[in-house]
Amino acid sequence: MRIVGVTIARNEEDVVEASVRHNLRHLDALLLVDHASTDATSGILASLAAEGLPIEVTRDDTLGAVPASFEPALVRRALEGGADLVIPLGADEFIRLPSREAFERHVRGAGAPDRFLVPQQTFAPDFASDGDIATRLRHARRRTVEPTGAGRVASTRHASFDRTDAGSAGGRSAAGNSAPGAAVEASLAAIARVPVRSVEQHISRVAIGYLSRLLASPPVADDANPFRESYVEIVSGKAPSRDRLETVALNLDLPPGGRTASDPGKWIEDPFLAGIELRYTPAKPTTPLARVLAFGERVAHEIALTTGGL
Repeated sequence: MRIVGVTIARNEEDVVEASVRHNLRHLDALLLVDHASTDATSGILASLAAEGLPIEVTRDDTLGAVPASFEPALVRRALEGGADLVIPLGADEFIRLPSREAFERHVRGAGAPDRFLVPQQTFAPDFASDGDIATRLRHARRRTVEPTGAGRVASTRHASFDRTDAGSAGGRSAAGNSAPGAAVEASLAAIARVPVRSVEQHISRVAIGYLSRLLASPPVADDANPFRESYVEIVSGKAPSRDRLETVALNLDLPPGGRTASDPGKWIEDPFLAGIELRYTPAKPTTPLARVLAFGERVAHEIALTTGGL
């Protein structure tokens, strides 16, 4: 069985090498879109490809595009290229397959469904550690209770593509949704997600994510923008504390009414990272200001090219 991952990465220099190296311990190949990265992500991916790793990288500089909008075409391309199962993975996500043989037996014996729901597991790294991302991920803690229905929708070669939304060709299943495919037990396969990794990464992700959605066509309304709350906090001058970063990770994908404050009892030790070594990840990441300015420069150039300037 050929299992392929598809990933969209934007400004993920702190984690993309770790996720690629880890995921290729379990998958046969990765198809990646470098979505308008302005940090070291592009160079890291180029170096990984030059090593001969089974990755295929394309670049897309579309402003305002939501990363999930790229997934249907990527999933389709992977299946057309001979994959039997395609698993969408964020650049901050790590596949957990305790036994690939057991997972393949499960897939083969499931009666040829179009899709499988692979459950999500949210992790928070050791924010106080001075070690590299691999060291901090090895000491990451897992959220004890995940939202019902949260996970990644993996497509099989039996999947149809009559619709064009991300859910029809892979993508993320939102919390509270009914299962879009045959559910997989976490003991067989799961996806470790590490969306918040440092203060700097959090600020950059929130600022660029929020502004990108304002540029989308049609624009994403504030009440539907997942970065709105954190963006307002950052603009107000509040520096995210360790507890705040854990709270953001803890409440990811949860509706306002279901959110809770961070609590040591809501996290457990559960190591997931493969034995990898990093070669290209910067020891000192790009500052949030530099990333946001680079993003603003791209926006200004795009305005000048399409409208002739203000």
